[in-house]
Amino acid sequence: MSAPIFHDKTELLFEKLAKAELDGIDVTLDTYPYLAGSTYLHALLPSWCQAGGKEATLSRIIDPQNRLKIINNLNVTGSDGNQGGVVNWSCIVIAGVTQKHNEKYVGVYLVEAAKAEGKEPVEFYLNLIVDEDFKISCILHSGYEPNVRAIMQHPKHMVGTDGILTGNRPHPRGYGTFARYLGVYAREEKILTMEGAINRMTGRPAKRLSLKDRGLIRPGYIADLTLFDAATVKDRSTYEEPRLPAAGFEHVWIGGIKTLNSGKRTGELPGRAVRSR
Repeated sequence: MSAPIFHDKTELLFEKLAKAELDGIDVTLDTYPYLAGSTYLHALLPSWCQAGGKEATLSRIIDPQNRLKIINNLNVTGSDGNQGGVVNWSCIVIAGVTQKHNEKYVGVYLVEAAKAEGKEPVEFYLNLIVDEDFKISCILHSGYEPNVRAIMQHPKHMVGTDGILTGNRPHPRGYGTFARYLGVYAREEKILTMEGAINRMTGRPAKRLSLKDRGLIRPGYIADLTLFDAATVKDRSTYEEPRLPAAGFEHVWIGGIKTLNSGKRTGELPGRAVRSR
């Protein structure tokens, strides 16, 4: 999004977290190990434009005066839908569309698609949102590796994918987040220990979510278990091929039922929503 304004600012974040803790506020954080983010394209719009739901938002985009105000927010003054900054159109890649005639844009940078249509990026962006009825996703290449590494080492940190699994070409985080933490940042880069990485995706989030019988291997706990090879585990999903399964996972049990056997799915689907209690 407007990422450069947040580069090298992790210490400010950590100071805020420490102050919140001193003030008695329980704050944690989670991240995925990629430099690109992903969301639905309309999320960049200012909140005043999105107030009242889709129909109200659509009417504001179409209305000439409101459209000018939206464009000014996105290009000049900054949009709170874009973390308060102006939109860097050159970092946005179109990821998922619903209209057949827009499939040619999948995997294309928005500025290039706009140029091909002879439009300014912001005008193309607004037209595309309307044409897709707000059902268009994007990937934003705006991250900063030192931030990613610093945040994952914070003692409050946990692993999350924040994944959008639908769309023509979704973010690879949906398929590769956990394997990437284990294979790249624990085994190869040693930014985390293997045990620390595992704790960030099991026991720590289970405790945070008040899941009393999950996240640890103990008698009486639900048998949600994964057996992987620490020497070979690695993400394989990419921005071009985001649905490639990770390597190195041998067996998976959900509630004691095996769903992955010797690296192959068993066809069992015992997963369910879990609520804290």
